[in-house]
Amino acid sequence: IADFTKNYLMLKHARVKINSQPPGHFFPSHIDFLAGWSKHYPDLAKKYRYPQFKRYLLFLEPKANGHFYSINNQYIDYEEGDIIEQYYYAWHATGNGDTINKTLIAFEGIKND
Repeated sequence: IADFTKNYLMLKHARVKINSQPPGHFFPSHIDFLAGWSKHYPDLAKKYRYPQFKRYLLFLEPKANGHFYSINNQYIDYEEGDIIEQYYYAWHATGNGDTINKTLIAFEGIKND
């Protein structure tokens, strides 16, 4: 994962998080303010600002009936293995109305110069 994050996504000071959303759960529309990354790298959070910060999502499974992800009021029609960039300031929401978990990996970090 470290090589993928550094060499493919071109991120340094990365934080990788697996998100598994159980059936019947949802997370209403919100904007993230880098809280998790900032807690992981408190000194770097003072140095780097939003333009350098990147977030990528890797969808680990095919989208099932009832799986939902939207960014800025746009429904994301993903397939297994798709990687999308989600801007730090984007409104987004996610839900799982199916009977199986919805799992993805979120990669957050600073764009590698």
